[in-house]
Amino acid sequence: MENKDNIVHQVSIFDRKKMDIVGAVEVLSSTEKEVHIKLQDGFMKITGERLTIQKLIPNEFLLSLSGEIGGIGYSSRLTKKSFFKKVFK
Repeated sequence: MENKDNIVHQVSIFDRKKMDIVGAVEVLSSTEKEVHIKLQDGFMKITGERLTIQKLIPNEFLLSLSGEIGGIGYSSRLTKKSFFKKVFK
């Protein structure tokens, strides 16, 4: 098993329909439209349609997903909207 402190972050996208991520420490949330991932040095948000996690191997820090990938964003902190902000907009 690889040491968590030595994780190399790598993203591969295939025709915007499949994505492999090496360096995914944890999946924080997942819906058909958004996937929030914790990386060693921050967070990643993937947006799209019909997003589905195909493979998750935590001890190898590997995540594979499929769907229509529309966007990828990085952040040094989690920026997910709270439940109350969604309800009371």
